[in-house]
Amino acid sequence: MSKRKSHEQDRYQRVREIESLDPATDAQRIVDLFTLDYGNMLMIQMITGNMITFAAPTMSKVHEVSRQVEKDTEKRSIDTALFHHVVGEHGFGPGPGREAAKKVNNMHRHYDIVQEDYLAVAADNTLTPVRLADKFGWRRVTDNEREAIRIVRSQEARMFGSHKPLPDSLAEIEEFYEKYLDEKVSYYPYNEQVAKAFLAWMPGIFPAGLGRVMVWLLVAQVDVRQLDACGLKRPGRLRKALSDVLMRKLGSTPAADQEEGATAGIEILAKRVYPHGWNLDSLGPAKYNLPAGHPPVQARPEPVEAS
Repeated sequence: MSKRKSHEQDRYQRVREIESLDPATDAQRIVDLFTLDYGNMLMIQMITGNMITFAAPTMSKVHEVSRQVEKDTEKRSIDTALFHHVVGEHGFGPGPGREAAKKVNNMHRHYDIVQEDYLAVAADNTLTPVRLADKFGWRRVTDNEREAIRIVRSQEARMFGSHKPLPDSLAEIEEFYEKYLDEKVSYYPYNEQVAKAFLAWMPGIFPAGLGRVMVWLLVAQVDVRQLDACGLKRPGRLRKALSDVLMRKLGSTPAADQEEGATAGIEILAKRVYPHGWNLDSLGPAKYNLPAGHPPVQARPEPVEAS
């Protein structure tokens, strides 16, 4: 019996394993299983995880200095996904995961990034999958999953440059994030420019003929405060209803186990930029040439790594 057929016959296989694990020691494994169980629905995080960085002027101004999204949207977007993939695959201990995190940290240290912004991105990456799974997923999210996601995203934020961890509970994270959206997210011209450049690129990663519709529907799930800040039209009632139907469809079944020898989705995405393969040295800009009028920010002392 194939792995695919076996999993279809026992859709609660992963959640039973999740409930047998301890988030304090097995957080990344729990997050991996959670991600598989909610399948294609969570691909929306490629949109939401970027949109928060475009919607807050303090973050958008960092994009305006680096011009990476504007100049090479595809490489910057795929490199970001690959950095997260390596850290998720290998963890935060010695090895490729830590090396990837250090490289991201070093890139961040070239720019004047506000401490709150690190935590806002981590909060978005924590709350968005839980909220979507609660609303559209085929089963209930467990407390183990909620805590594991919080732990992993907090560790990731620290390794990527934050001097502080996320708050100790999802309720506190939600309180921080809602206040951040209300007070720190607002319209700035470059927000709109960089968001539209990214969203113009996104359809190309979907099968031919589906991309524009998929992105149009997925963006309808983005918080309207972020859409307003990026000069994007709020979804009407029909678009939001159709978007909800799509999300329920995507979240209606767990993803099948990957067939042996099959190419992972992240590798298919990577081939768009790296047809002959990639490694950590491939990722990120080769050097930091900042535009005239934007002098480089003095590098900060390297923060203490999270334990």
